[in-house]
Amino acid sequence: MLEKWHGRQLGAVFGGVVVLLLCVCNLDSDGVAATGQGQAFALSVAQGANFRSLNQWRNRAVEKATMHGQSTSMVPDTMTLATGSAFVLAAFLAVRQAGNSRIARRAGGIREPQSHTYERKWWSIKEDRDPTTLPLWQRDVAYGYKYLRGTMIYGRRKQIQTFWDVRVLKSKKDGCLIEMLNSGLLAWCPVNQEGPQRLTVGDIVKMECVACPTLRVNHEQSSGRHSWLKPKKMRPDLAVFSHWNYITYCRNKDKAEELKAGDIIECTVFKQIGRGLLMELPGEPPKAHGMLAMMDISRLKSSTDYVAKMFPKGTKMKCYVIHSCAKTARITLGTKEFEDDDHMGWMLSFPERVMKDAEHGAKAYEEKRKAYIEWLQK
Repeated sequence: MLEKWHGRQLGAVFGGVVVLLLCVCNLDSDGVAATGQGQAFALSVAQGANFRSLNQWRNRAVEKATMHGQSTSMVPDTMTLATGSAFVLAAFLAVRQAGNSRIARRAGGIREPQSHTYERKWWSIKEDRDPTTLPLWQRDVAYGYKYLRGTMIYGRRKQIQTFWDVRVLKSKKDGCLIEMLNSGLLAWCPVNQEGPQRLTVGDIVKMECVACPTLRVNHEQSSGRHSWLKPKKMRPDLAVFSHWNYITYCRNKDKAEELKAGDIIECTVFKQIGRGLLMELPGEPPKAHGMLAMMDISRLKSSTDYVAKMFPKGTKMKCYVIHSCAKTARITLGTKEFEDDDHMGWMLSFPERVMKDAEHGAKAYEEKRKAYIEWLQK
C-alpha cells in the first residue's frame, strides 16, 4: 500500500508543489518594470489568488506599461510557464505509472500476490461433525434451506420424489417437531401426515418435504391477500414434511412391481382431484393408489363436475392398467380402452354397461392398436 501511495498520491502532491513554487519564484524574481505592477502581483499572491486572477493582474500591468511607454518584455508569462510545467509533470507521471502498471509487470513475468485475497480457514476445513449435535445458532440454516429448496425444484423437474431421514424431537397435539439428520434443520409434520399411527419422540423415519418456507409467505399478514396459505395449525416458518407420502410410495412401488400394462383390476374411487380421479387399488391397508386422468376416462371430453357426479367417492370401477413403473412408483389407469367405435362416450353415460364387457373391449382395443402400429411400420 505504501508503494502505491508513493507512486500516485505523493507524485500528484509533489507535482502540485513544484508548479506553485515555479509560479512564486517567477513572480518574485522576474517582476515588472513598473512599481505599481509589482505591488499588484505581490498583493495577489499574498491573498492566495488563482492563476486566472494572476493573469488578469498581468494583463492590467501590460496595459499600464504600454500606456506609459514602458517596455513589456520584462513582464513574465506566468500562465504559460505553469501550464507547460504541469503538462511535463503529468506526462512524466503517466509514463511512470504505465511502466509500473499490472499489465507491464505481468508482461515482464512478475506475479505479485494480490492484497485483497487471503486464505480463510473455514473455507478449506471440512466440517465432519454431526449437525444435529451442534447448537441451533451454529447450524447453517440458510444453506440447509437453499439445498432443500433446490432438491425440491430438481425433483419436480425430473418427476421424482426425494425422502429425507428425520428425527422426532417433540410430539404435540396438532403434529410433531422434527429435525433433518443431514443438515440439522427444524421442520414440522402435521398430525394427518404422520401415518396410520402417531410418531413418538426419538423415532427416526423417512419423510418427504411437501412445503418449503419463503420470505413472501412468512412476511404475509394474517389479513393479507394470500392469508389462506398460512393455516393456523400449520407452521409457515418451518418446512412441512409428510411421512404418509413415504408409506404410500413404498406401497405403490410394491404394487407397481406386481402389475403390468394391460391388466384389468378392480379399483375404488378414493378422491377427486383437479386432474381426474385418485383410485384406491386392491390390497391390504395402507392401500396403493393409481391415477385415472380426465382424458383417460372416456374418448369424449367431460367436465370435472360431471365426473364427480357420476363417480362419487367409494364407487367401484374396473380399470385398465396403462403404465406401471416400479422406479417412480406410479400407476396410470384408464377406462376409455373399454369403449369401441360404436360406443364412444358410453363410459360417461352408461358406465355399468361398458364395464360389464370390459375384457372384450380391452381385447378389441389391443388388436386395433396392434394393427395400427403394423400399418405405421410398413
